[in-house]
Amino acid sequence: MPTKVHDLKPAPGSKPKKQRVARGIGGRRGKTAGTGTKGQGTRDTIKPGFEGGQTPLTRRTPSASGRYSIKWATRVSSTASPQRRPLSYCSRWCVSSA
Repeated sequence: MPTKVHDLKPAPGSKPKKQRVARGIGGRRGKTAGTGTKGQGTRDTIKPGFEGGQTPLTRRTPSASGRYSIKWATRVSSTASPQRRPLSYCSRWCVSSA
């Protein structure tokens, strides 16, 4: 007799019972349900990326969009084809060619 999908069961011990929280003061996870008494962690949820009032990393970093967002510069040299590199690599020997 072939095994059918509805006959499949997980191995014993592989799926522990879910922890039931906030079910009265009698249990271990009652009352505050393991979140503590006061503070930010007890009040609903904290947005991902929130840094406690500090400007988040996503807003601190400069945005770069579009085809010409990176300023390019051309190295002045005697070669036939100039080397193109981002402006961050250059120093005084770069001449802007945007």
